[in-house]
Amino acid sequence: MDVTRLALVLMVAGCSAVQRSQANNEENTSAVQMSLEQVPEGSFSVGGLNLAYNRLGELPAHVFFRNHYRRVHTIELPHNRISQVHPTAFRGIFQLRTLDLSYNNLTSLDPHTFKHNHLLQNLDLAYNNLILDPEKPLVRSRSLESLQLSHNRIIHVYDINFAFMPNLQILHLDHNPLYYLSSKCFKRAESLQFISLAETSVHTLTSSMFGTLPRLTDLSETLLAQKFEPHLRKVRSKQLLQLMNLESQDFVTSEEEEENGGGVV
Repeated sequence: MDVTRLALVLMVAGCSAVQRSQANNEENTSAVQMSLEQVPEGSFSVGGLNLAYNRLGELPAHVFFRNHYRRVHTIELPHNRISQVHPTAFRGIFQLRTLDLSYNNLTSLDPHTFKHNHLLQNLDLAYNNLILDPEKPLVRSRSLESLQLSHNRIIHVYDINFAFMPNLQILHLDHNPLYYLSSKCFKRAESLQFISLAETSVHTLTSSMFGTLPRLTDLSETLLAQKFEPHLRKVRSKQLLQLMNLESQDFVTSEEEEENGGGVV
């Protein structure tokens, strides 16, 4: 390891703990619990950046590009105070694959925030205060594969919210006060393999909501799961289809009973 280079990185990154990976000749910068209020200046060779448990309140325009994190592929920002992310905060970070923004104070994101991060695959937004806009997608990303949205304030999921994530495979919506799913809410997320709705108030699912049924759906502790004995937990695509067919039949039966004044024909 080049001691002179290491000393320089340590000084520039504000006494961060820097480790060099001999395998790919990159550096991982960690500045955890250092009471930082701004993203520190870094180095072109940094591949992993961990700024967890600090006091960051916002991510300004081009903040990572301006601070020389131009080859970074992993950014960890959990347990900060981030309430605002500028639409160009991650502009110029073309290698970004994994971003952790969990445990912050986000209420929304500009849909174009990750427009130029063509390699982004994993996005963690759990434990924020996010709600979904009925007229906007959450984000636009053709590369995103895994999205964590658990423990937010999501009540409704609308048709447009996930319509611009064609390669999304894993979606966590569990532990939200969620009770309303629009009729085509996952229709355009045709790559979905797993979706978690656990610990929500979801009470029905219909086939129109999906373009392709996910291989596995977690319904643990939902209102829908509690309609059955024993209560449903994780169901595979075939079981999900059967469930939706049953729900459809029950809906038709209820309509017929209402038309006949609740009586039996």
